[in-house]
Amino acid sequence: MKKKQAEIIIDQVQSADKETARAAVARGVKEAQEKWIESALITEALALEIINIARLSQTESRIAAQLRAIALSLDTKVNLH
Repeated sequence: MKKKQAEIIIDQVQSADKETARAAVARGVKEAQEKWIESALITEALALEIINIARLSQTESRIAAQLRAIALSLDTKVNLH
């Protein structure tokens, strides 16, 4: 198998895995919302799980950079006309 083919397959698998993970998280969030759990508490729980994942997978720096980008995006005010 050529390197390019391997990269394409890896990208496809990662894309499918990302969609699977996102759907699972979305189901969990929806379940929490249906139980009338405050959004701030859901967000805090998600953040704690992100920290656990980062530490277990030893990807703290990468995840920290992603979280900084998310924070910047949330802080940026959209100028709607």
